Amino acid sequence: MLALQLKHRYYGIEVDQIVRDQKEIEVMTRYPLERKQSQRDLVDELILLPNGEFVALGTVATIEQTQNFAQRQRINGLPAATFAAYYNQKMTTTGELSEVVIGEWFAELATQYPGLTYIPAGSSRENAKSFGSLSVTFPIALVIIFVLVTVQLRSFLQPLLILLCIPIAVAGALYLHVILGYLASLSSFFGIAAVCGVIVNDALVLLDMFNHLRREEPEMSVRDAIVTSARLRARPVLITSLTTIVGLTPLIYMKAESILVFLPIFVSLIGGLGFGSVGLLFFLPATVVAAGQVETFLRRRALIAAQA
Repeated sequence: MLALQLKHRYYGIEVDQIVRDQKEIEVMTRYPLERKQSQRDLVDELILLPNGEFVALGTVATIEQTQNFAQRQRINGLPAATFAAYYNQKMTTTGELSEVVIGEWFAELATQYPGLTYIPAGSSRENAKSFGSLSVTFPIALVIIFVLVTVQLRSFLQPLLILLCIPIAVAGALYLHVILGYLASLSSFFGIAAVCGVIVNDALVLLDMFNHLRREEPEMSVRDAIVTSARLRARPVLITSLTTIVGLTPLIYMKAESILVFLPIFVSLIGGLGFGSVGLLFFLPATVVAAGQVETFLRRRALIAAQA
């Protein structure tokens, strides 16, 4: 009751509404500004009691002047404060800022206020959600790729050899980030995911040619067949990757603000295609030859065991 009376007098109460220029305007009644500037007037303010008598506010309440927040915030019933800041993306990154805010500032505050916790918000929270989603969807995508390639090649071993080429593309993408001075971000992993699809496609084309040669010329050894396949498919694989890299390279040197958010994607594509395509033409034939030798060795051991 006391607070309501003070609110009506100092903040005001709506007594009417008028329409002006098709807009509703509230008519408030409140004390004038000069009536609200003196603490002495507040102490002497008359308060209506339930029995109908008027008494000064100072006789029924104690007034203390303190400094407090203009607005209180609570999360899950606990008092909270929101910390937000803008930063120059050319000078620093969210990762570096997080290390300063959480690793230094928050650690110091936590020692002064035991039980203090923090909840990431803004870009940090969105990145965490996206990384969580990517950690689930990317393995699912790899499983789907494995199934599709298995159906196409009619083999369980060759799809595994194809998937072994993906780390080369990932390493190339991350290495180019280091060379150019970029930190790996969520956008970088989107580019890496795209590169993995391209590398799998190139490897699939190479192994399809290998299987074709093995069917057409059964007397050809595994080594000769995979080397011939790599030589025949090297030009289309390298030309496709090279044209993509040449087209994307100018973009990583653009400093327009609208491009900055996409730069990690371009860096991942260039690094992944460059390292992945070249590495594919050497690594995949080597693994195919090694797998062929292991298969031959196991067949000989099985034959010897059967004869014994």
